[in-house]
This record gives sequence, structure tokens and C-alpha cells, in this order.
Amino acid sequence: MDHDEGVPLTEVLKLANGSKAKEVVILLDCCFSGQLGNPPVMDADKALLREGVCILTGSRNDQPSVESKGTGLFTSLVLDALHGGAANVLGGVSAPAIYTFVEAALGAWDQRPLFKANISTAIDLRRCAAPVDRAVLRRIPTLFPLPAEDMALDPSYEKTNGAASAANVAVFEELQQLTRVHLVVPVGVAHMYDAAMQSKACRLTPAGRYYWRLASNGRI
Repeated sequence: MDHDEGVPLTEVLKLANGSKAKEVVILLDCCFSGQLGNPPVMDADKALLREGVCILTGSRNDQPSVESKGTGLFTSLVLDALHGGAANVLGGVSAPAIYTFVEAALGAWDQRPLFKANISTAIDLRRCAAPVDRAVLRRIPTLFPLPAEDMALDPSYEKTNGAASAANVAVFEELQQLTRVHLVVPVGVAHMYDAAMQSKACRLTPAGRYYWRLASNGRI
């Protein structure tokens, strides 16, 4: 029986570059897969990708692709990423996020993934359940009219306090949701409970200010 060497990487790239699809994402888990996108003869360190194409490979062009328990190591990490490991606060999983997740999971001596892209927008490959309600994310500019200013708290925000205000308790529950996804932090104390009971404050993290901008621009 003739030995089947599979599909040449140059043919895969040709199909991707010639596709009518606006966005093309290639996930490749095979030995020496990092060669995909490189010219076959000259300038081997330069990728030839049309706009809208991105490539995520499980190894570099001189590395084998490791298997673990009958499954490619890279593939298993990509699946974990798609099932929420690489999801953002909105639940979206993009190719760059998958690469970041996989690259961080592989040690310095394991195979190294590669990401090559000619894209202006990172589309979501999958939408997972968002860890915080979108309605709460949309209210960030209401909670923090100015993203760099702290929000003052007092004991009326804590529902266990006898003088709690129903309206403030509802706001505090939203703030706690945002705290759990690292968009809001208490100021000067370790926990939001302490911030309320000690009349401290809370503020947006850098990630919180990012989502403040998205919400302000109607992008959530």
C-alpha cells in the first residue's frame, strides 16, 4: 500500500487564501505544523496570509506534535479553551484567546504553539455562558459615571445590616457580581463586605474600565 503523506501545507494555505469566506481560522495539530503560512523556499520566517486569515498551530516548524492518552496535547488544550477556559467576561472565545490559553498551559520545554494572523477583528469562535449577566455589564457606566472615580459605600449597601436600603442592596449585589469577575475591587480593604461596613469605596479595575467603554459605546 502506498504511503499517504496527507495534504501539503501549501495546499491548505492556498485553499484558505482563496476562500470566499470573510474570516478563515485554521487550527492545525500535527508535527511541524508551524511551517504553515511560510514561503516554501525563501524568507521562511515570513508568513503569507491574506487579510482575514489566522492560523493556530500546535507546534513550531521543527517540532513534533505530542500526544497524551491518545489525544493530541494541543487539541485537548484547545477543547478546554473552547469550553470556557479562554472565554472573556462576555463568554466569547476568540482565536487569540485560545492561543494565549494554550501557550500559558504548555511549559517552556513542551512543544510551542504558534499564532499567525492577518486580521483586523478577532471574531468569536464560540460563545460560552457569560460569568456575569450582560444587563449588569451594561449598567457599569450607571454605577460609575466616571470610570476613574471611586464609588463610595456605606453600611446601607450590606443586606445583613439592620439599616440596609433595598435599593442600595440591589446595587451592591451587582457590584459583587462585577467583583467576582475582577472588574471591580474594594478600596483599602480585602472584601466588599468590609468596604460597605467600614464606609470605604470600590473602584473599577483596568479590565472594568475596558468594559465601561464597551458599555458606554453600546457594544455589550
